[in-house]
Amino acid sequence: ILGISIAAGTATDLAGNSASAATSATFTVDNSLPAPTIGAPSASFSRTGPVTYTVTYTDANFNASILTAANVTLNRTDSANGTVTVSGSGNARTITLSSLTGNGTLSVSIAQGTASDLAGNLAPSAGPSATLTVDNAVPTVTIGAPSSTFASAGPVTYAVAYADANFNASTLAAGAVTLKQQNLLSHVQL
Repeated sequence: ILGISIAAGTATDLAGNSASAATSATFTVDNSLPAPTIGAPSASFSRTGPVTYTVTYTDANFNASILTAANVTLNRTDSANGTVTVSGSGNARTITLSSLTGNGTLSVSIAQGTASDLAGNLAPSAGPSATLTVDNAVPTVTIGAPSSTFASAGPVTYAVAYADANFNASTLAAGAVTLKQQNLLSHVQL
């Protein structure tokens, strides 16, 4: 905060009267930019969304934000894609990614100049944010060869393998397995 003051006696009139001291109104010197921070995505993995990112502008003298979808860059890998919308007010905005498609990762970056403070300082750019993995690939199931190709009694076992880059868990239980019978020959003993 700056202002000026003038000492007493800096001027006199023809009668010899001295001017009294005076103090001006003050003003704030602000060279700090309204800094945008992009929070973590609301989910780390998604097939279709929506997934949100919270953007907060930090500045003691925050004035306004003009952040719109046009100011957001969607950083994509592989075939991942989505639709960007922006909502919110004040110094907080929400970037929403919806209608997600493909496979890969998404993150967001924000262009510079999307907010201002009372001194006219403009926000710098921000990002890229933490990534969101878009996964629309289904896990594949592979059943290995039987432990024996001929048997009159069991057990006969099969190895079952699931493949997926983002595999989470299997709920395979006996109730999900069906015994498939083919080419059975009946032997009748007389």
